[in-house]
Amino acid sequence: MNREDLINYKYEGIKTRERMSLEKRASQFSPFAALSGYYEKIEEQKQILEDKILLSSYEKEIINNNLRYLEEHKKDSIYVNINYFYKDKNKEKGKYISIKGIFKRIDKINKLIEVEDNIININDIRNIKIIKNPTNN
Repeated sequence: MNREDLINYKYEGIKTRERMSLEKRASQFSPFAALSGYYEKIEEQKQILEDKILLSSYEKEIINNNLRYLEEHKKDSIYVNINYFYKDKNKEKGKYISIKGIFKRIDKINKLIEVEDNIININDIRNIKIIKNPTNN
């Protein structure tokens, strides 16, 4: 092949595969999240966590009295406000959360109380308030 033949040579490309569509080609250059989960971890570290408070015997007695009352009146659809310790999954500390709702049941074997769709360990309860008129609270 001489110089003239090379200059006038019509290149037909490689015939081994089809041309890629513009959508597929563009998808190769889509953004890549190299730091996935990073911002969630930062937010998790910002949370202020605290130790679980040890209750006095008097506070435990009040909780037990309220639990006994709830068990005795479980058919009355009692509205309660429970403040309890919610332990962080990855740490020994946690935070205190309050929930309000209608009391459903107590599981004495596993020491759990169910309020609405929440199941709480009785040992994590800080206080229970029985609310007579839920529309005022």
